[in-house]
Amino acid sequence: MQFSLVPFSASVNVGPANKDKAWMDLDGISPIHHENFDWTTMYKTASGVDPNKYIEKVGDARWKRGSGWGAGQNTPMTRFKLYEEMTATTRTCTKKRSNGSCQTYSTPTTGQYEAWKGCVEARPY
Repeated sequence: MQFSLVPFSASVNVGPANKDKAWMDLDGISPIHHENFDWTTMYKTASGVDPNKYIEKVGDARWKRGSGWGAGQNTPMTRFKLYEEMTATTRTCTKKRSNGSCQTYSTPTTGQYEAWKGCVEARPY
């Protein structure tokens, strides 16, 4: 007989390669899936939210609503999708002035800012 003891209290790292496995909460229906996010700040009724890009709670899941999501409209908003949606724009100074400040920049490049690293919480079921 073999066994393993994993020292964790609420979450464990299953590895980012397991992101799309059937045993993962791919649609975000577990309440634990959303416990670290305040989606109410992105509901259509929240102050300052774009009426063409908002989150709607349907049952236990959250959904992307509005044309501002493009091809992602009417799909589940999960922690995985949240990481995919986080982008950053960077640019590089291509020519400096004599005082060291930047005179011209390269064309801005936008890419994914962060990625899910594989941590999951214990499920209530």
